[in-house]
Amino acid sequence: MPICWPKPISKACNISFTAAPNCIWRTSAAQATRSRAALQGRSIFGHWSAHKLEQLTDFELRHGEAVSIGIALDSVYSWLLGMLDEASLHRIIHLLKTLRLPLYHPLLEIEDGESAIVAGLEEFREHLGGRLTISLLRAIGKGEEVHAMDLELLRKAVNMLREKW
Repeated sequence: MPICWPKPISKACNISFTAAPNCIWRTSAAQATRSRAALQGRSIFGHWSAHKLEQLTDFELRHGEAVSIGIALDSVYSWLLGMLDEASLHRIIHLLKTLRLPLYHPLLEIEDGESAIVAGLEEFREHLGGRLTISLLRAIGKGEEVHAMDLELLRKAVNMLREKW
């Protein structure tokens, strides 16, 4: 069962969970959304790398932490691709940092086009039924699905997360 807060958990984030039944509903709705997305061959923003990071750390990295890293990675990648504006990128990174969520993990590193995360892309493609579909951001709240990832841009995104934030 998720932890519920009676008031917003951050001034930067007006998220409030006021009652356990509401939290249970939110958790059930999130699980249903993930199931529908997988059945339709779609990804959920920030999740393609998160699931691989959880697996690689033997679930030492909790789901929320892994998704935070995935959101940071996909946000920076969206910005590098020219899809997301810089102000929105900084807003996302600021929120994750304000909530004290991680933005980077050493297992993200890519050397010579190889890494466990890159292998995770292939596994994710298979999980989705054959066609890679990754959700990226055009704006906060507005996603767009892509069917390929540029490994050089992905490496740059990882480097930015490691060095800048």
